[in-house]
Amino acid sequence: MNRASRHLVAIATLLLSLCAAVAASAADYYDPPGRVARLSHMQGELSFSPAGENGWYDVHRNRPLVRGDRLWTDRDSRAELQVGSALIRMDEETSVEFLELNDRLVQVEVSEGTINLRVRRLYPGQEFEIATPQLAFVVNRVGDYRIDVNPRYDRTTIVVSQGAGVAYGDRDRFPLRAGDAVRFYDNDLRDYEVFRLPRLDDFDRYCSTRDLRYSRSASLRFLGDDVIGYSDLDGYGDWRSVPNHGNVWFPNRVGSNWSPYRDGQWIWQEPWGWTWVDNAAWGFAPSHYGRW
Repeated sequence: MNRASRHLVAIATLLLSLCAAVAASAADYYDPPGRVARLSHMQGELSFSPAGENGWYDVHRNRPLVRGDRLWTDRDSRAELQVGSALIRMDEETSVEFLELNDRLVQVEVSEGTINLRVRRLYPGQEFEIATPQLAFVVNRVGDYRIDVNPRYDRTTIVVSQGAGVAYGDRDRFPLRAGDAVRFYDNDLRDYEVFRLPRLDDFDRYCSTRDLRYSRSASLRFLGDDVIGYSDLDGYGDWRSVPNHGNVWFPNRVGSNWSPYRDGQWIWQEPWGWTWVDNAAWGFAPSHYGRW
């Protein structure tokens, strides 16, 4: 093995163990959550507004998102957010804000547009809640959910392809299960319409294609599906068994002079502190869960 090859192996080895916290958190976060949302895929134009700010900015793939962050997808645009083993997809002209994001609760506000929520695992005590101008929909089972919000006509439509949940209004609650499609017209949940599951549209097919990417990932043989970014390792490297370390992932589409933490940027991210946002499509998992 030549010197360049030895150097590449040395810097490219990804050990499968959790890394230490990257920095001290802000004083008012004594126990920061271990769960974060990651912008895992995007098409078209997206706008991002950080927590506590009113301005909107460009956003790049691999950006971590936390409580208070907002996203907007422009016309002909889509986005996917990975939150542990769950996935949130946004169709065009959709507004999303994270009201809460911790190890127990993911609470997302959708003020307009369409999202798909794919929950692949729920640990004891965990909840997913989608808040709209009309209601709050709480998911209590793994499954596949679509929520459409039309603020112009004051209506929220919930389609449950798989799973179950409960919609909560001002004065009532409405259980939904697999196969249900209900459109609500008021905050009391008393004015509603039940209809058959709609035909798949382009957004549904986009979500299905993305689901296949995760379920068929070769990296699932070595990592759990709640490791954010695991499927992006496929096609950019290979797994090998290394003595004293176990299964190790090596990138194979980098130059001989490549080194980590060069192609990207450091951002200050509450509540963890300085956080690396890698420009490589596969850069999230190694930078946040592994050790270089």
